[in-house]
Amino acid sequence: MGRPLDKKEAVLYGQFVNAAYKMFERNPKMPFPEPQSCDIPAPYELVAWLHMSDFFFWWREKPKFYGFIARHREQKRNFVLAIRGTKGWVEWLDDFMARLVPFRQVPNAGRVENGFEKIYGTLKVVNRYGPAGREAVAKPRSHLYRRPSKSRKLSASSWRI
Repeated sequence: MGRPLDKKEAVLYGQFVNAAYKMFERNPKMPFPEPQSCDIPAPYELVAWLHMSDFFFWWREKPKFYGFIARHREQKRNFVLAIRGTKGWVEWLDDFMARLVPFRQVPNAGRVENGFEKIYGTLKVVNRYGPAGREAVAKPRSHLYRRPSKSRKLSASSWRI
């Protein structure tokens, strides 16, 4: 069973999603947007960018900024993954594929909208402070992800992992 909704926590996660939108909207073609000082709630800092690819025009699409991972500055094991939502007509066309399909990236996680599942399947994490800098790209590994529990919270498009 879940726990009761914490309204302050929900607002905090909403701020992360808004930050992902703001960072994208400043320059939609920039793959590594830097947050402005007021974007990411204190005391969190950006540690990685999230890139995904749209699939409607698969022959033209390149990975683009979809969100970020932030880490609490004092509680180093406290992370928030924020994914922005739909922006632009190509993404709306992807979303138009509105049928539920099994979420293959997370076993036994249920069903999600087809467009989200396809876009999420292209997720790449680009580390901000990795040894190779921006070249340190990693695909998520399904076995590392589990269904949200009391210690893993899912709110809108923002995950605390």
